[in-house]
Amino acid sequence: MEKDSPNEQTSSPHDQQLRPRDWDEFAIPTLLSSFNKEWEAALYQITYLKDKLDEIQRKYTTTLYENDASKRVIARLMREKAEIQTTLETTLSQLAAPSTSHTEPSLVLPGFEQGFVSKLDSVLDETILSALEVKQKELTTARKQRKVPKTWPKAEDIQQYEENVIFSPPSTSNSACTTLSFNQDQSILGAGDRSGKISIITRDSNTVACTLSFHTMPVTSIQFSQTGGHFFTSSLDQTISLWTPSASGYTSSIFPRAHKSGISSIDLHPTDNLVLSSSLDSHWCIFSVGESISLQTTRKCDAPITQIKAHPDGFLAATITVDGKFQVWDLRTNVEAFSEELNGSNGRLAFSENGHDILTAVDEGTKLWDLRKVGKANAEKFIEGPSFGRVRDAALDWSGKFAAVCGPSGVNILTAAKMQPFKSFNQQATSVQFANDLRSILVGTKSGTIVEYSASQ
Repeated sequence: MEKDSPNEQTSSPHDQQLRPRDWDEFAIPTLLSSFNKEWEAALYQITYLKDKLDEIQRKYTTTLYENDASKRVIARLMREKAEIQTTLETTLSQLAAPSTSHTEPSLVLPGFEQGFVSKLDSVLDETILSALEVKQKELTTARKQRKVPKTWPKAEDIQQYEENVIFSPPSTSNSACTTLSFNQDQSILGAGDRSGKISIITRDSNTVACTLSFHTMPVTSIQFSQTGGHFFTSSLDQTISLWTPSASGYTSSIFPRAHKSGISSIDLHPTDNLVLSSSLDSHWCIFSVGESISLQTTRKCDAPITQIKAHPDGFLAATITVDGKFQVWDLRTNVEAFSEELNGSNGRLAFSENGHDILTAVDEGTKLWDLRKVGKANAEKFIEGPSFGRVRDAALDWSGKFAAVCGPSGVNILTAAKMQPFKSFNQQATSVQFANDLRSILVGTKSGTIVEYSASQ
């Protein structure tokens, strides 16, 4: 093997790392320039860090202030909550006590021990049950003879509906419309608002015939009699009132008190002399209305009830609770016939006129139930529709072909056959009603105005 020549130099990585720098790098001008650059970089970093420190200190100070303010607000709210609870308990205990007043006999309300507890889970008496049987046969026979006119509007016609404001509250009022209802021939529209007032509007001229003041909290329902000029209203102030025509307008009569909390809805039974009520106290009741008003029965649900509806044939009633539990009740036996957890909140209900279907709407979605199939194990019990966010009201039209769901996001019209939306109206809506002939859709709004959507004239 040949040896390396003595004149050949071998280099190693170590020798390369220790290679001395060029003399130019150690020149004083070069060093001064390098030091100046490093000094400027250090100053820039120091300035940047000071700015970040100032920003962090400001955020920290703001956070401390907001935290302290939040604690003060929470403490104040807790004190106010305790005061309100104490006031509410005192008021309820006073209301529950038997009245000793003799100046207004019509306002003497039975205590819960006198009227409410004794009717819990009781069955309707034989006279009322016989009336239910007769009415059911009458309605079923009449319904089979009715057909939807071919001239009624179709989906493509509704898509062309235009907006027309038919009622605007006074400029001094800032109360949302909470409920709408027609009388039997739809010549009168009743509208309740958040302040407790009721406006009676004549439809031929869309003018306010009178404004009624009785309730002290939001009106939750208005129900017109099918055979007379009287109507019923309910409110969160725990009262139900019967309004009868008089020379001065309308006279009110108070129902016996049967609920411990605000009344969320009422519905008039097809017999026209039974009123169903639901309440945030988780109970629903049935009152008979004749020469006197009397509580007939009551039943308890598992949560506060947001709405109750009577079936068009009169044998059934449906309730829905704030947590989305949907129940159908047999009024003849006062027992639950069907129930379903909808896994939603703020539920609303609407029966179809033929009684076959019922619409349920919660914040999380909509469903159209076929009541002929709910008792069958493998049947498709419902058609599922989309969610429209917070629900304020729901309705089915007389033909059963269209559904409406309204809320802060607007009014959405759906085809009932597939539960598919095909038209929406941009209103912060609180209530919705179809006209019987489907030629208009009335909407109550958060601002208090009532808007009609119909074909242009």
